[in-house]
Amino acid sequence: MRIDRFLERTSDDGKKTMVVSAADDQEVMTCIGEVLKRGLCNCILVGNKDNIFSIAHEIGMDISDCEIVHAADEVESAGKSVSLVREGKANVLMKGGILTKTLMHAILDKEKGIRGGGILNSVCAIDCPKLDRIVYLSDPGVVTYPTFQQKVDIINNTVSFVRKLEVDIPKVAVVCAVEIINPNMPSTLEAAALALMGQRGQLKNCIVDGPLGLDNALFPEAVKHKKVSSPVDVCGKADIVIMPNAECGNGIMKAVRFMTDSATAGVLLGAKVPVVMTSRADSAENKLRSVALALAASE
Repeated sequence: MRIDRFLERTSDDGKKTMVVSAADDQEVMTCIGEVLKRGLCNCILVGNKDNIFSIAHEIGMDISDCEIVHAADEVESAGKSVSLVREGKANVLMKGGILTKTLMHAILDKEKGIRGGGILNSVCAIDCPKLDRIVYLSDPGVVTYPTFQQKVDIINNTVSFVRKLEVDIPKVAVVCAVEIINPNMPSTLEAAALALMGQRGQLKNCIVDGPLGLDNALFPEAVKHKKVSSPVDVCGKADIVIMPNAECGNGIMKAVRFMTDSATAGVLLGAKVPVVMTSRADSAENKLRSVALALAASE
């Protein structure tokens, strides 16, 4: 899989550090063991110290080079993990065996959190065998029903992220149910406005088009069959797809993950560092790829 190339970035990323919130979870520790084995980064493990050592012993994992920070419960673990990021001691934050809302509460804390200046949005990287490139889908779960301004912010966040992953000028498709402007479908009007903003240079370092259906955003044969035309070179070539809402994004992400042979990875953007916010249902491979992707895009 092309996405696995990020797992090979050890020369630079080996100097980076990832803090794991609530690391005292066997599945999470197994993933961290692979991270350490591959030399992807240094790790700070935050959680119940006794449990961390017990799990490491049980799975035969060497954590002698890891810094261990004791936390009595999930809330304390989230707070200490976020504090380490805020103090500049970590380049990436990973969600361990902790509820998403608990970690998000710590990230968004107005006094002690690590929120950046704009919106938080999630991105799912999709490596589909039917495509000649990795596609980045947003937002599949954080911004449920984005406003027009939030879509602008999601594009800006995602473009900045993807540019760090060797795509200099990403092609952005604003996806709707149809590829024509329909006054009865507000998402198509917003997509057209975003495309015009891109043409006028209001959205930087990218090429934007919309509305586009998902098929003619990604596949040249769909563009040919439907005879879709565009003033910019995005149709059938999109690197980034912006979904109208989280229901669409989440449904597509899960369909791709569980019903195809595609490899995926997910990262939360908009905090001071990339956040690996993996689901409990994610495979060990997807967790590892998410870590590698976050490290590749971190400062």
